[in-house]
Amino acid sequence: MATFVPKYAEDEDGSGSHVHISLSRNGENVFMASGDSKYGMSKIGESFMAGVLNHLPAILAFTATHPLSYEHLVPKTKNAAYLCWGKENTEAPLRTASPPGIADDFINHFEIKAFDACTNPYIGLASIIISGVDGLRKDLSLPKPVEGDSDVSGENLRSVPDSISESLIALEEDTLFSEVMSENLLTVIKAIRKMEVKNYCEPERDYNFYDQNIYKDPLKDIIFKF
Repeated sequence: MATFVPKYAEDEDGSGSHVHISLSRNGENVFMASGDSKYGMSKIGESFMAGVLNHLPAILAFTATHPLSYEHLVPKTKNAAYLCWGKENTEAPLRTASPPGIADDFINHFEIKAFDACTNPYIGLASIIISGVDGLRKDLSLPKPVEGDSDVSGENLRSVPDSISESLIALEEDTLFSEVMSENLLTVIKAIRKMEVKNYCEPERDYNFYDQNIYKDPLKDIIFKF
């Protein structure tokens, strides 16, 4: 089915809009290691990616913006259900990749799966970049990767937020975004997310909500004051 809806049927995996991130300086990829390295990526690449992983629960408030977004982020669907990363691991929310032409064990970019087509791409990408830059500034390191390409539920991993309400709690607890983004922008984003929850009656799921004409414009009742 051609649709922007992240989850259009209960028995389908859904539709995502995964983001691939690489870093360059003077036209050269600086995400990939230039010699021996722990994970096949440079320290710059690792710190940037570690920042994204560290802030991922709050990032979801910007990149998983519809209640059905969280029906898409479930285990065994090649999507982002647990806070982890892995090499070529399609069950991890952050997946490092080595496309054809790249030497074995070297990584030139990573993929973020917690992103779908209901997301405002500018704000969503901004939240990822802000998080990565924070990782660079703090020189963060990645935890051990989750190996393999299967269900990772047995790894005792923390789950990603499973609803807009949980991602908003994560956003409130993560002070990075309030330090970098304007207060007015965050106020509007939070208001829109709360209207999504109210109009959609979270946590109940209804995959036919468009047909039932119960979905309302989340902006309709919001007054913008700047």
